[in-house]
Amino acid sequence: AVANGRSLVGIGVSRHHIRGLNYTALHNETNFLYCAVGHPLFECDDKQINELIKEAEVITSNYMRDKESRNDGLNYQNSAVAYHDEGIAHLILSGEFIGYLPDHYAQFWVDKGIFKAIQPSKYHYDIPVVLITSKTNASSPLANAMIDEIKRCYAV
Repeated sequence: AVANGRSLVGIGVSRHHIRGLNYTALHNETNFLYCAVGHPLFECDDKQINELIKEAEVITSNYMRDKESRNDGLNYQNSAVAYHDEGIAHLILSGEFIGYLPDHYAQFWVDKGIFKAIQPSKYHYDIPVVLITSKTNASSPLANAMIDEIKRCYAV
């Protein structure tokens, strides 16, 4: 929306930069690989994980938190595709899929004992959360105040 001028400010995850936009890193979002109650990986012991994970159906996203950004050895051949964290979470909740989610997003289900991170020391990655502004489109005083406040809050 910032690229086409519909919005003056954006916040999102991004490793790919579009010409004409400014990107200011705010913080990193940690993503872990999760399964849910009912999935074979949820209750298995450590000896079984390596075999079961090779056969697991993995959810991929259509945006940049995707398999090409990781070299994790998971089977992405017959995977589901989701467009948002909500879709990934619902597919994980089915007990049929595993997938990466931001830790803060998955924490609700982890606290309830419904989600479990799979080998978190091995299956995790960080992605930058960025403030996005246009290099060419004029900003409003309100947008400038918001940008300044966001930068102040994140000490950037």
